[in-house]
Amino acid sequence: MSLRVNIRNSCRRWLAHLLPECTYITRLLSERRDRRLTLRERLVLALHLRLCVPCSHFGEQIDFIANIVRSDIPTSTQNSFSASAPHLSAEARARIRQCLQNDSHARE
Repeated sequence: MSLRVNIRNSCRRWLAHLLPECTYITRLLSERRDRRLTLRERLVLALHLRLCVPCSHFGEQIDFIANIVRSDIPTSTQNSFSASAPHLSAEARARIRQCLQNDSHARE
């Protein structure tokens, strides 16, 4: 093996110890579909995906599945869903909000 390959592998191992584990990265890969990740999360994710082939493949699979699901839903259905969704009364919304707050306080 050449010196260049040895240095590259050593750097990868060193960086792998500094970066979060794959379980955290897979969670970030899923969450990026639902929310905008923070700058730190995006940087950690980008570095980890450069070093970890399985996580990189997992990210590609998530994107592939999301594209399939998105393409299977007709545009007319997407537009009519939000228009036909039932509207909650202010009282019902307040009850739901209260239950969610109680649940979040119970977990802390």
